[in-house]
Amino acid sequence: MPANDGRPVEVVGVGRKAGGLFRITTSDGRRYLVADDPSAAGYLEKGAVLHGPDIDDLEGPRARAAGLIFACALLSRRDRTESQIRSALAAEGIEDPETVGHILGSLRAKGYVDDRRYAEETILTRKRYRPTGPGFLRRMLREAGVAAEVVEDSIERHYPGADEERIARSLAAGKLALMKGVDREKAARRMHAYLSRRGFSPGLVNDICAGVLRGDHTGEGQ
Repeated sequence: MPANDGRPVEVVGVGRKAGGLFRITTSDGRRYLVADDPSAAGYLEKGAVLHGPDIDDLEGPRARAAGLIFACALLSRRDRTESQIRSALAAEGIEDPETVGHILGSLRAKGYVDDRRYAEETILTRKRYRPTGPGFLRRMLREAGVAAEVVEDSIERHYPGADEERIARSLAAGKLALMKGVDREKAARRMHAYLSRRGFSPGLVNDICAGVLRGDHTGEGQ
C-alpha cells in the first residue's frame, strides 16, 4: 500500500461493514477502517478532504479502535492465530506496527488470542474427528503462523508414546477394508500415498506398507 506523502487526499469511497464499522478509501489508494461514532462523521463523506492530522488520526487512535472491533468479530466466529489476525487487519489497511501491536496486545490481555491454545485445540479436534499424523499437523499449524517451538511442544504433548502408530494402523485397517481383492503391490502403493498425505512418519508408513506387501493385513483374496 502506498504511503501518504503528507499532501491532502480526498475520500473517494465509503462502505459499511458489519459491527458498526466503515471502510473508506482515499484518492491515494489507501484504505482505512473507521468505527461509526459521531466524531467520525467528517471521514464518512465522499469528497471529504483529509489533511495530515486526519491521516494520523485514521492510522492511530481510530485504527486501534476499529481494528479491535474488527478482530473481535473475527474471533467470535472461530479461533485464529496472531498471524491470521495480522493478515486480516492488513487486508483492511491496518498495517502500522505500533497500531497492530496495540490491537494484538489487547487481544492477548483479554485472552481472546493465544497461539498455544490454537495449536492444542487444532490437534485435539483433528485427532477426534479427522485423525492425521504429526507431519500434517506440523504443516497446518506452521501455515497458520504458529511458532515452531509452540508447534513442536503441542505435538509432543498430544502425541505421547505410541499414539501416532495406533492412529496410523487404525486408519490403515479402514483403508484396507476398502481394498479387498486388490493385489498387494497396488494396495501397498495406495496405502503409502494415503498415509503420507496424512502426515505420518516415513518409517511408520514404510513399516505398514511392508506388512501389506507381506500379506499380513491386506484384503487380497478375502
